[in-house]
Amino acid sequence: MLKDKKNEPSRNEGLGGTAELDDKANIANIKLIKRLQDQMQKMQINARELAEKAHVGRSFVYDILSGKSLNPTTKKLSAVADVLGVDVPFLLGQKLGAAKPANVLRENHAAFEDIVSVASVKVEAAMGGGSIVSEENPDKPYFFRASWLRDRLNVSSNDLRIITVRGDSMQPTLFDGDIVLVNVTQKQPTPPGVFVLFDGVGLVVKRLEFVPDMGVVRIISDNPQYSQYKRSPNEINIIGRVVWFAREL
Repeated sequence: MLKDKKNEPSRNEGLGGTAELDDKANIANIKLIKRLQDQMQKMQINARELAEKAHVGRSFVYDILSGKSLNPTTKKLSAVADVLGVDVPFLLGQKLGAAKPANVLRENHAAFEDIVSVASVKVEAAMGGGSIVSEENPDKPYFFRASWLRDRLNVSSNDLRIITVRGDSMQPTLFDGDIVLVNVTQKQPTPPGVFVLFDGVGLVVKRLEFVPDMGVVRIISDNPQYSQYKRSPNEINIIGRVVWFAREL
């Protein structure tokens, strides 16, 4: 005998209210899309730019905006929220309140645009001897304002490298553990200055002075306990001029 279908529980009821859960998910997704679009409009930023600045895949942002992504990962969504000047609960519609004013967001966006990275070098240059530069360390960049590099140092971030120095031969100018910013386009010791170079023995940080009448480069330690020495230009490889340094207190 056929059962009376009117008395059977609906499929959705038998699955624990799946339809109701789907409705809630759709409502949350609509809020996310709306707030994401609003913040992007305030920031005057498109999906591609947002993905690049948040360091997430473009598909992550596109899928949210198109409604394909119903459960975006919190870590990536947090990165997107940071770029937009809000937090994740605000984007998800889980809390009330306004985001930062549009003019503040644009100012933050402009400041973010001004930040550039400078690659660091894995080896450490010793002030009394050291190792040859092997390769850059992409996992440990340092960040500077592009405008500061341009206005104060007259250099682009692409022409700079970060190197850590060791030893005491350049004291009191440089100390063990100091981080130096090296302009790798300046390889001529004229005018005299502090350079990173390979002196035939190792990678060192020294003060260099070209002596025209002798045709040699005088290699000087600022610490008087260390003797200066001379090399011909062909015997050394100048990596670049030190233009800035930092140290821990």
